[in-house]
Amino acid sequence: MSDAVHVRHLSLTQRGDQQRLAAEIDGDLVGFDAPAGTFLAPRAEPFLALALQEAMARRVPLVLDPAHRVSPAWVRNLQRVQAVLLSWNDEDMGRVPVQAMTAPEPEHRGWGLSTFSGGVDSSYTFMRCRDQVSHVLLVQGFDTDDEDGWRRNVAARRAFADRQGVALLPVANNVRSFLQQRRLSWNLAHGGLLASLGVALGARGVVIPSTFTYSHLIPWGSHPLLDPLWSTDQTTVTHHGADCGRTEKTRQLLQSPELLDQLQVCWRSVDQNCGECPKCIRTSLALYLLGARSAKLPPYQSADQLAALRPTDGASLAYTEELIRLASVMGHPAVAQRLRRDRRRYLLKMHAVEWIKLLGGRRLKTWARGRSAALWRRDRVKLQAARDWLDEGVAP
Repeated sequence: MSDAVHVRHLSLTQRGDQQRLAAEIDGDLVGFDAPAGTFLAPRAEPFLALALQEAMARRVPLVLDPAHRVSPAWVRNLQRVQAVLLSWNDEDMGRVPVQAMTAPEPEHRGWGLSTFSGGVDSSYTFMRCRDQVSHVLLVQGFDTDDEDGWRRNVAARRAFADRQGVALLPVANNVRSFLQQRRLSWNLAHGGLLASLGVALGARGVVIPSTFTYSHLIPWGSHPLLDPLWSTDQTTVTHHGADCGRTEKTRQLLQSPELLDQLQVCWRSVDQNCGECPKCIRTSLALYLLGARSAKLPPYQSADQLAALRPTDGASLAYTEELIRLASVMGHPAVAQRLRRDRRRYLLKMHAVEWIKLLGGRRLKTWARGRSAALWRRDRVKLQAARDWLDEGVAP
């Protein structure tokens, strides 16, 4: 294994109506494929953003080939990015030097870019920032790498963008497989990836929709502390919507039937909603409580579906609490009571685990950890709060 993580062989090529921005990260080829003319120049920022996690995990320098250049502001901000990441997790990561030649960026294109998947968060941000948005960015990898599903997703988002009078920028890539091969966290990488693609596209501004609210912030790849740090002298990156919870975003989307009817929220598919996964049921329940429907989302049917919404970690607990409040306000006491019961069971279980670990000594602490969800153990680099929630049940 090398004593540094190198980013080399950066290229921007075109074949037919497609353009490919590619580079080697630590010997592995990572590529972004988009319509011709999408990328302004062969920019290194997206590859350095992905390589940073590998370098910090190994505690070795991050080195950009001297033949290539990167934004001076972007490199300076990497020190602050590392400070945020280390405040979340200094066990699996270390601060590393970044060796990269810099040069002024080309002047931006004037594009106002919003990342857009068709989900509640991105639809709400699009609605609120519509007057700033000329282009919407759709990036492969957030749910599934199914190629047929990706093509259908692009077609659906393009039809919506055409109706809205904005341009769609679909970017296919192999980032998810690169991260999985190295057991790196997508949840830690995706914010920097989105922001850095905006830099490579030459956008004037990039708006990234929030996942969590200010009251329930957790370490996450897209975060109000992190997103602005990916800005450069030519591209300003903004984290949007953290002042508004998911159910409130859904309520506000009732003002825009076009956005409501194109919602794509499913965990299992990128081009249709199954109506059975937690994200589908969570969204359809919120719409039911609000007395509304989405043409693309199967409606909420019965209380039997609420079992899929039982909290399993701090993030799902926050969503449950939002739905409890909405059900209470909208006059659905039976739904609120069922959700409160599931919340209580989750909290009792998590506090019981805490007592076992507190009173039982090392052996029982090890047993309790083994009984808890272990999703975080798959990655070499953990999100500290996500690890706490999963391993210890600590809600924010």
